[in-house]
Amino acid sequence: MKLTGNKNLTQSLTQKWLNKNQYLDQVGQAMVAHAQQRIEKTKSSPEGDKWAPWASSTARARRKEGTAGTGLLLRTGKLRDSIEYEVQGPKVVVRSREEYAQYLQNG
Repeated sequence: MKLTGNKNLTQSLTQKWLNKNQYLDQVGQAMVAHAQQRIEKTKSSPEGDKWAPWASSTARARRKEGTAGTGLLLRTGKLRDSIEYEVQGPKVVVRSREEYAQYLQNG
């Protein structure tokens, strides 16, 4: 669509579009930061529920490999670092580049 004839209207609509995209960009950044913080620090679900304690076999294996203090989803940081967002029209989509992330999220 091309707007012609009214420069002020064109500038106003352009500014509103830029503001909307900037807002959605900020929302995406905040959502990624929140997801990464849940993996690294709060160790909780998107709903805020704390993760269940490790099984004793998991705790033993993690102690043996030296990753006992990292948290269940933060062994290497690969999952945390793969979280990204994309503005798709009027919405923000947050996802992981790691294929296994969908199983962690959805079971």
